[in-house]
Amino acid sequence: MTRIARSPSGFAETEIELPDEATAHRELRIHPVMLDSALQTLAAAMPAEALENSAEVTYLPVAIETIRLLGDVGRRARCRAEVISVDDAGAVGRITLMDDTGTPTARITGVYLRRIQRRTLPLPLAQKIFDTVWVQTSTSSETDAAPASPPAGSWLVLNDDSDTNDLAEDFTTKFASPTRRVITADLADESAVLEAFAKTAADPGLPPVGVVIFVGHREFDGIDADDGLAHARDRIWAISAAVRAVVGGWHGKSPRMWLVTRDGLVVHGDERGDPAVGALKGLIRVLAYEHPDLSTTLVDLHASDDAVATLTADLESPGNDDLIAWRGKARYVERLARATLVARERESVVRSDGSYIVTGGLGGVGMVVARWLVDSGAARVVLNGRSDPSDSQRTDLAELETRAEVVLYEGTSPHRE
Repeated sequence: MTRIARSPSGFAETEIELPDEATAHRELRIHPVMLDSALQTLAAAMPAEALENSAEVTYLPVAIETIRLLGDVGRRARCRAEVISVDDAGAVGRITLMDDTGTPTARITGVYLRRIQRRTLPLPLAQKIFDTVWVQTSTSSETDAAPASPPAGSWLVLNDDSDTNDLAEDFTTKFASPTRRVITADLADESAVLEAFAKTAADPGLPPVGVVIFVGHREFDGIDADDGLAHARDRIWAISAAVRAVVGGWHGKSPRMWLVTRDGLVVHGDERGDPAVGALKGLIRVLAYEHPDLSTTLVDLHASDDAVATLTADLESPGNDDLIAWRGKARYVERLARATLVARERESVVRSDGSYIVTGGLGGVGMVVARWLVDSGAARVVLNGRSDPSDSQRTDLAELETRAEVVLYEGTSPHRE
């Protein structure tokens, strides 16, 4: 689009010529690129006084009253735009598209431009992409002069794997006290979990304040992938059953829930992690929405840590972190950070020795995809459609056929163009 003239009083003219990549389609009376350029012409026609604070405000088209087609707009047009009125809320304008002889081909009236603050506009993509990073931090007990003790009351301890039996038993023995009653059960036995939580909630003097679920680590080397997925699924189902027991069996202040794993998360680059434990990250985020009162937290311990002392440190000072990893004496929490988008050269996803099937291949989008595939090096493209190609499509297909093999499927009968 090349600007011809602009008046400071609210008038502008441009010449619009569609680029080659703006492909034609029989259903388009005005190409979207043509319409967008015409609206930009109207924006350029805004009076000078309305643009005094252009660094802070802008105008966006939000409504059109009428579009009248008076002829064939085509791929080239002269555009005349006029701003009719301006106020604090926005502006109203009209647009006329003409051919090379000045004959109007389209009139667009009642175009409303809303005045908005630039800071309210959607952020660019680079400012929308975030990544997770591990940040070293400390528990509040490490900074308080007098560290708090874990809350008094009843604690339910669940264990799901023989790998964590020793840890669960050691924790139960050391954590229990005259003011902390600890009740245990097998996570895999849903009826036992229901019974154990009923017992946890039975003493009004020691109401339930916490549920600790020990989740075992499993080596995935040498096992079938389906078996690993089944293991992860069963684990999540078992934890979900425990959540139902807690939510449905207690109507006072909800106890807090901790999922405890060992070497399941990847904090440093040389760690292997456990995909099944990684799935728990998704679970705690779901629970944060569905049962926020539980404040479910995943704590990943290191195998060489004093697991009981390390875990107790977090139970003593429960904050708002929902993903915690201990590596030695260092405590890490996962945080969101703005990601850095690095421009990289990607290899083509189109293979020259493959065939590509495009369903709805004779539609507007289908033809665009077909052309892109051929331009990207595809040697064979199969277009699946429910009707015969039009004359213009046959012309396009003939051009594609000079560079690749094109096969049409009409219903169930393939034929070559």
